[in-house]
Amino acid sequence: MEHALPILLQMYTNFYSVWSLTPAWLGLAIKYTAAVLWDQLAEGGSKGKSREPDDIKQALLSIQILNTFESSLYMECFICEPFSLDGEGVHGSSDFHRVLNDFYQSFREGYLQRTWGQFVNVFMSDIPGALEAVERVLNGESPSRIKKFEKTIFAKISRSEPIDFWLGVWARIKVFMLSLGYRKDELQHGISILPDRIPILSSTKIGQEKLQKAIQDLFWTTEWYERAKNEVNMYDMLISRPVMRIKNEEKCYVTSFFLILDSLGNFIESSVMGDSRSPVKLSERFREKFISDEFEHRIIERLRMAGYTCGMVETNGIWYTENGEMPLKVKGKKLSGQIDVLAYSPDKQLLVILECKVYELPSSPNQMRNLLNKFGSGDRKKIHKKLDAKLEWVLKSDFFADKELILFRGLMLDRKFPGMYHDDFTVMDPKLFEEVLQELEEVERIPARKDAIG
Repeated sequence: MEHALPILLQMYTNFYSVWSLTPAWLGLAIKYTAAVLWDQLAEGGSKGKSREPDDIKQALLSIQILNTFESSLYMECFICEPFSLDGEGVHGSSDFHRVLNDFYQSFREGYLQRTWGQFVNVFMSDIPGALEAVERVLNGESPSRIKKFEKTIFAKISRSEPIDFWLGVWARIKVFMLSLGYRKDELQHGISILPDRIPILSSTKIGQEKLQKAIQDLFWTTEWYERAKNEVNMYDMLISRPVMRIKNEEKCYVTSFFLILDSLGNFIESSVMGDSRSPVKLSERFREKFISDEFEHRIIERLRMAGYTCGMVETNGIWYTENGEMPLKVKGKKLSGQIDVLAYSPDKQLLVILECKVYELPSSPNQMRNLLNKFGSGDRKKIHKKLDAKLEWVLKSDFFADKELILFRGLMLDRKFPGMYHDDFTVMDPKLFEEVLQELEEVERIPARKDAIG
């Protein structure tokens, strides 16, 4: 076991930092296999004493079959045509494999992380500088006053948010920096072996006990593992705690630079997004203001760049366009709710209305099914029905009532989700939205009233 676990961590590092991320299933298989094998170590290493490399290969392939089976449970939520599963994988038509590829692409590393770009710019570009900035926050300084965080989401985290967020960030950067001293070379594609306790030298006002706990919470322990098996997805255990014990007797631990950075990025994302499995959660108000509202603002700005008069509409009927406030009124009837995006092109007599949503990535087939029921053809949360009602109100308003319009309405998701495409309603991610904008740009004539409601 003490040989297999370091090999798997080295494979993990190579896969995500050196190799070409192919085959796509290997990254998940490595993480899952390491988590499963560690259970044997925790039980005293009484099982699985083989040192043959082929045994690791067989373990990875077995996990791949399990991963394929779990994926098929997800796919049953949104694929109607038949497919089969055996030891060699999933089989189906070319259309099926296109959807399957979309499914894997939707879950690929970093793609669904709203904070990924800012995390890379702030932390990966200058790790010592990032550590200094975080320690200034721990000393009581406001993130908004720190140049390192300027014009980023981190500058907007107020002092009322949990200090444990900054402790979790600090601990991961600290372990990264300290692990450099346990290597004989400067290459960042290898693994580092660490002792069971790391000395803490920090000038922060936070007590040594809290700092030490923040670091120890990154180490695999038997107590944590037994609890995490029921709370954390096996695929996520390595990035949840990036320092893995590989020997019982000597309390020897191993990690890698890339694994720690991966853990840091995941910790920031799950904390900001309020992931149900995250040990730390920033407030819902923060998430709404700086994730959801920012997404709506980006869509509005994109439509303005395309030449539309565009903005949100409050429930009182005020349309906030780039030209100022414009009141929309319907005699005897109020708007049923805020309109996230309302855009109008006078030249084309084209009206666009959008509802914007930011959803958490589903972590189980049941969550996937519930999510699809929200924005899919079932419309369980009446998202599409409510949007249609808002559109009808806008069309009856004094500004639009006498106009012959081409109409487009849709649901905007900030990330691509498997199963989001169907015939009943228009559901888009930013990439598809760009394609729709291009199609709308080609509209030249003003026809008699035509409803092109998605």
